[in-house]
Amino acid sequence: TYPARRSSVVSSMESSSCLPQIDFAAKELINGRYRVVRTLGRGGMGQVYLVEDSHERGRLLALKTLLGGSCHGMSTEDFRVEFAALSRLRHPNIASASDFGRITATEHFFFTSEFVDGVNIFEATGDTDQGAFLDLLCQSLRGLDWIHSHGFVHNDLKPSNILVTRQPQATSDGNPGTAKIIDFGLFSPENLRQRYDKQGADEMSTSLPSHLLSL
Repeated sequence: TYPARRSSVVSSMESSSCLPQIDFAAKELINGRYRVVRTLGRGGMGQVYLVEDSHERGRLLALKTLLGGSCHGMSTEDFRVEFAALSRLRHPNIASASDFGRITATEHFFFTSEFVDGVNIFEATGDTDQGAFLDLLCQSLRGLDWIHSHGFVHNDLKPSNILVTRQPQATSDGNPGTAKIIDFGLFSPENLRQRYDKQGADEMSTSLPSHLLSL
């Protein structure tokens, strides 16, 4: 287990302005530490890269970048909260957080987390038997219960955010693999109330259960 660290390049946590999206090429070195292997995904909020951590003997990690607070609904503070929450949520069925910082060459904020080499739970259970499916479902629920027990809500839970380390049909010992919850849009009750006040009751009530807004 690698302890979560706060990168020394972060001197303040003020919201960043809207920064242009930038692509890092394979083998490019980020902050003199993370060497890019390939792009894992990209979207409106930023990009995710598979990187090697040169400080940890080439350990593979997922590095997630943030464009900037004014580009979308997720502010730098939201991003920091996501990392801080992940750093406390150590569980076998949750992808663990590693480092938070700012890319010195571009000013983009980023954090790194455990890289899960697998497929989403829909793909992993497509041809599997009921026992393996229920095993993976229970693993996912244990991870989700751990999140809830620490006062957080996963705000973006969907099949593509539950990865399975290996496909069940590829195993010969009956082990369905390990389910890992990733890509958190985590909110605490305090965060939920702040969003409720900011966005208004009508908008929030269409997407959040009423009991969460009364916490």
